[in-house]
Amino acid sequence: MLSRCISLLLAVFAWQSSSAQTVSQNQEIDEVVVTGEQSLRLMRLQTEKLQDAAFDVFNVTYAGTDYELVCKRERPIKRDHDVTPVYGTVRVCGSRYNFEQRDKAAADLMKESEGRGFQDIVYYDEVFELHRADLIEKFEEMAKENPEFLKKLSEYAGAKSRYEAARKADMEDGNFFTDLFRSRDKD
Repeated sequence: MLSRCISLLLAVFAWQSSSAQTVSQNQEIDEVVVTGEQSLRLMRLQTEKLQDAAFDVFNVTYAGTDYELVCKRERPIKRDHDVTPVYGTVRVCGSRYNFEQRDKAAADLMKESEGRGFQDIVYYDEVFELHRADLIEKFEEMAKENPEFLKKLSEYAGAKSRYEAARKADMEDGNFFTDLFRSRDKD
């Protein structure tokens, strides 16, 4: 956002200085249009906003049920096999039931001293898969019956694919961190 504002200010300044001779002081300037690339952050925020809009339409029908869709920001769990470092939080979306069962499984795992825990995690996975199949069925039904939901879901899917492509291209081109490490490797 800051870089876009700076770009806009620089563009306006450059335009004003270059066209100062052609525009008299009595004339008003109607509009200045500056085009540029969207930042990945802005693309991600727009994608999240479109996802929320689609979920809002779905939740009109399923609010207060196990199928209500919820998005939260969470710090991901670092596992031993994960190579990528985790910084900050990530957006996690799922059904209300999914979050409740996950929290229940985590609480049961904490009661491991009572001889419970890992069995409940397996149970959670089986139950979640059944719920996931039901949730997908509800999505498909609503997409067939509700054109507004289908439209919002389509807008979200398009924005997400554009964001993922831009993110992949950014990583291939290199960013601040990859360029920093590349310069160290050259020395």
